[in-house]
Amino acid sequence: MRGREKVANEYASELLMPEYLFSQFIRGSEISFDVILSIKETFGVSLTAAAIRYVNSCDFPVLLACYGPSGRRWYHKSKQVPQYFYPVRAVSKLSPGYRQVLAQDAKYLTNEVDADLWIDARGAEDYEVMEVVWPISRDSLMVFVWWADEGQIVDYGEDEEEVEIPEPTFR
Repeated sequence: MRGREKVANEYASELLMPEYLFSQFIRGSEISFDVILSIKETFGVSLTAAAIRYVNSCDFPVLLACYGPSGRRWYHKSKQVPQYFYPVRAVSKLSPGYRQVLAQDAKYLTNEVDADLWIDARGAEDYEVMEVVWPISRDSLMVFVWWADEGQIVDYGEDEEEVEIPEPTFR
């Protein structure tokens, strides 16, 4: 069933936000939640649909995750996010965005936070990310995360290059 749902969602996304229009719309834009809000308004789609399409299409390291009472439900990350970077499994109560949602503040506030609040990767505690958190139902929320300074991603790539892989030996 999940495979069919994914195909249906991709079809609806392309129908409502055709690639040829969408790519022109986001070309030259900077990373910000305002871009997602303008996609929502311009194409007449939900905030979640706009965010998913943006994350799957942009040329920036960004990710989007959905959380419910039992933790992370699903996520999308752009191709620029390293393979081994994942959103954390549970929402941290230290997130200002999460506290904002609990307070039922309807504004979409951008907060700079320690990367390890949202990113499960070695060394994330040494970096910062930007977050915007918003409710999507009574018990679920979305988080949009991006790196204002891509140092963590660059450093991670350099660390990976330094790892020496031994040549196989044949006997």
